[in-house]
Amino acid sequence: MFEKELHTYLKAAASSLPCSDAKKVFASYVYGVSRDVCSADTKDDFSAILAQLGADPHQAARDFVESQSLETIAKWHAAACRRKFLVKLAVGLTVGALAV
Repeated sequence: MFEKELHTYLKAAASSLPCSDAKKVFASYVYGVSRDVCSADTKDDFSAILAQLGADPHQAARDFVESQSLETIAKWHAAACRRKFLVKLAVGLTVGALAV
């Protein structure tokens, strides 16, 4: 129903989430909240969903991450560090191959 608004909300929140797993779990959470709000509320208004999630997607994403267990946060942080390392490695190898 509000696919475009939800997609925009998730896209804005993506930069505040540490890794792709966190983005998937947050997207699942946001879609679940939207289903719950839409089933309980008869009016078709995205503001009802924003009232549940929070108007600022960055803050909602940070609050969501903070609400997770310490093990989950550590796993997401490790995945983010691994991704950054692999990106730096790929860039370094590409620059090295081009230099040769």
